[in-house]
Amino acid sequence: MSRERNQIVRQWILLRKLEGTRWYSVTQLHEYLRDSEDIDCARKTVERDLVQLSDAGFRIEESKSQWRLSGGAAGERNIGASEPEMVALVVAQRHLANSPMAAPLGGLFAKVRATLSPKMRAYADALEDRYRATISGFVPDDAVDPTILQGITRAANASLLTRISYLSPSSGESERLFEPYLLWEARGSLYVVGHDRKSGQSRTFAIHRIVAAEVLSETFEPDPTFDASRFTQSGFGVIDGEPYRVQVEFRADMAYIINERAWHPTQRCKDTDWGVLATWHMAGLREVASWVAGYGGKARVLGPPELQRLVREIHVTGLAEMDRALPSVMDS
Repeated sequence: MSRERNQIVRQWILLRKLEGTRWYSVTQLHEYLRDSEDIDCARKTVERDLVQLSDAGFRIEESKSQWRLSGGAAGERNIGASEPEMVALVVAQRHLANSPMAAPLGGLFAKVRATLSPKMRAYADALEDRYRATISGFVPDDAVDPTILQGITRAANASLLTRISYLSPSSGESERLFEPYLLWEARGSLYVVGHDRKSGQSRTFAIHRIVAAEVLSETFEPDPTFDASRFTQSGFGVIDGEPYRVQVEFRADMAYIINERAWHPTQRCKDTDWGVLATWHMAGLREVASWVAGYGGKARVLGPPELQRLVREIHVTGLAEMDRALPSVMDS
C-alpha cells in the first residue's frame, strides 16, 4: 500500500474512532490502529494525522493531551449528520452512479457536499479514490424514464391508483390499474410492488419496463397484511411465491463461498463429508435454480424436488444447445 493510500485510510479510521463523547490519548489511538486495525505506524504519525485532519476542517478537539471529534457549535449544521457521515455520503455517490435512484439523489449529494469546507471536499475526493464498488447486471439509469419514476414514487407515497402500460418480455404490452405499495431496488434494477387489479394479485413490475404511467385521483387502501420487509426477504431474488425449504450441498472447494456470505436471511450451514450443506426457506425457485446450476457439478440439490427438476432442465437444455452449436463453431 502506498504512503498516500495508507495515510487516507488511516485518517478515515481515526475519524470514525473519534466520533462520540469519549476522549482518546494518542497512545490509545496508536494502540487501536495497531491492535484492532492491523495498521503499523509510529506514534508521531498519529499525532500528525490528527493535526492534518484539523487543518482539513474537521472539528478535532484537544484537551490535556486527549482528543475527540467535536459535534461543532449549535446551528452550524442542521441535517443531523456528523462530518465523517457526510464525507461517507459524498464517497457513496460514486457507488450509486449507475443506480436508477442516482438522479433524484444528485441534489442531496450536492447539498451535503456544499456543507464541507474546500479542504474536507478534497479529503473526500482522495478517500473516494481509495474505495470502489462493482455492480454487474444493473439497468442503466437512462433506461428509466424520470417522469415515470417520479409519478410512481408520488403514487406510492400518497396511495394513489395508477394506470400503467407495462411491456412484458414474454407477453408484450398491457394496460393495468395498479396500486403501488413499495419501490424496491434489487440486483441492479428498480421495481415497484403492489396490487394489480387486472390479475387481482400482488405483482412486482420493473420500472424500466413501464412505458407509460398516469397517476389518477382515486386513492386506495393498502393491504394491511402487506409486510415490506417480509416481502423483500422472502425470495432469492425478486420473484415472489410459495416459500420452500431449500437444501443444497456444495463441494468442499466451494464451501468457503457459502460460509463467508449470507445469500438469504434464513441461511443455515452445516459441514458434511462432501463439503457444506446450506438450508434456506425462500421463494423464487427459478432464480435459485439458475444460481445453483452455475456451480455445475460442485453443487447438488437435496430438496425440494421442484428445484431438482429445474436445475436438471437447465443442465440438459444447456448441453443440448451446446451440441447444436458445436457444428457451426467447428465450421467457422
